Amino acid sequence: MEEGLFTEMVLDSLPVQVAVLNTSGCIIKINQLWATTAAMFNDGFTSISLGASCIEHVRKKALDGNLYAKRALEGLTDVLNGLCQRFCMEYCLGDEIRKEWFLMEAGTLKDRQSGVVLTCTNISSQKRYEHQVETAKQLALRARDELSDANTQTAIAIEIANELNATLHLENHNKNLILSALPSVLIIVNADRVIMEWTGGAEHVFGVTANDAVGNRIEQVALGVNWNEIDPALDACLLKGQTMRLDDCRFRRLNGSEGILGITCAPIPMADSQKWGALIVGADITERRALEGQLAHSQKLEGIGQLAAGIAHEINTPSQYIGDNVRFVQQGLKDICSVVSAVRKFVELPDEHALHSPELSQVQVAMREADIDFLLEEIPLAIEQTLEGISHVNRIVSAMKDFSHPGSDKKVSSQVNRLLDSTITVTRNEWKYVAEMVTTFDPDLPAILCFPGDLNQVFLNVIINAAHAIADANKTLQQEKGTIQISTHQTDVSVLVKVRDSGTGIPLQARPHVFDPFYTTKEVGRGTGQGLSIAHNIVKARHGGDIWFETECGVGTTFIIELPLSGTLKEHIR
Repeated sequence: MEEGLFTEMVLDSLPVQVAVLNTSGCIIKINQLWATTAAMFNDGFTSISLGASCIEHVRKKALDGNLYAKRALEGLTDVLNGLCQRFCMEYCLGDEIRKEWFLMEAGTLKDRQSGVVLTCTNISSQKRYEHQVETAKQLALRARDELSDANTQTAIAIEIANELNATLHLENHNKNLILSALPSVLIIVNADRVIMEWTGGAEHVFGVTANDAVGNRIEQVALGVNWNEIDPALDACLLKGQTMRLDDCRFRRLNGSEGILGITCAPIPMADSQKWGALIVGADITERRALEGQLAHSQKLEGIGQLAAGIAHEINTPSQYIGDNVRFVQQGLKDICSVVSAVRKFVELPDEHALHSPELSQVQVAMREADIDFLLEEIPLAIEQTLEGISHVNRIVSAMKDFSHPGSDKKVSSQVNRLLDSTITVTRNEWKYVAEMVTTFDPDLPAILCFPGDLNQVFLNVIINAAHAIADANKTLQQEKGTIQISTHQTDVSVLVKVRDSGTGIPLQARPHVFDPFYTTKEVGRGTGQGLSIAHNIVKARHGGDIWFETECGVGTTFIIELPLSGTLKEHIR
């Protein structure tokens, strides 16, 4: 394949806007995304056509008072004049209704006489995510991901892999210039795991230059990663031609700190053999994973806060009758002690005086005043009720401890039935006034490896949604209570949890958006639109499972949560 055609294919496959400027600041090459985005946002920096002067375009907007353009002009001028090698800035386009954020990056080509590579990346979803984290709990001061989503990296890998031809010469000059400007890890290995391509992103993460990496086996170079995690995926890619994705690969940075890589291995045909090579694309997602964990725990604690009044009521009710019963037993014991004291005086008398002594009359009076028959009947019942109340309080406290525990960063063996039972107890005050709870748990359900705190959050969100839907249905149908049915059972490869409600059902227009972040059909103050989105991410991304729903308007909705017994569901499907 010709060098120019290969460069065009690589440029057009990238999910970022790319332009190449000559030393005078004129655009000499753009990719397809640059052109299409320019058509959408005519007021942006990317509305510059091929051959036009980028510097003059930005200077004109700066003179019109555009502060972003002023910063861009200064940065681009410095890079073109050799005052710095790289420049980056964020800028915003559109109005409040349709606002888009972009990250502009400019870097000199390896051959400085050739000009500058200019990229613009849409980071709008990342900005909205950062804003939500800040306003929800102020858990993070800054939340910047170098890549908006690991799925974007997967798309890059697959697109580049599909466009590579078996006859490409991977060492051509222009391809290296483009790939070196990418911030992500991008490595190409042949069927023997020998490195054929090593980009600037890999140099930054692993601290090894391309000259030292190319020609060596990858496990001899990338020493900071756990190859026990990556080996099976790389083998499946090289031997079977499968695209494999690993979301949480541990690695050690140059400074000794631990991090997390999101990695995708995509097969590519080798020009000189019938075997597969592999394109390895990765990104450091450590900060993003930390934010996701903080946000999930924040949402769980926020849910507990919203349930606090109900939980307090659940504890207060048994506490009241525990106190009443204890006071009753206390008074009854005083009366019994009076009877015992009279009996003691009586039994100390000589036998010949006992039957006609005043002490016998005192015993009879004491028994009558104490109503001894009533006490002997009621005190055991009061003690039994007290023990039941204490057991109920202990169950609530234990459920709260299980639910609010932050958990660990590793999966642990847990019983799904117990997690469900804890969540049902914690949410009791939310559903007991609107619905009857019916549980059908498989007693032989095996333990699974999971993040128990995360699954508690999933079950909480689904149960509260069910209670709200039933409350709405009760008003419409003028009925007192509906029903929530929760069941568990085992398949060959997974555990299924079904939560069925007799609520209003999900409207047709809302069904495609049920798992979208911040989407809600509830009135203000009743829902944030994050519950099911977080549940979807926990089940699919964190546990490799699946979550879906079946619904009928006016009848109700069933949410089905499928959790793999081991590995992920995708592995079992393959």
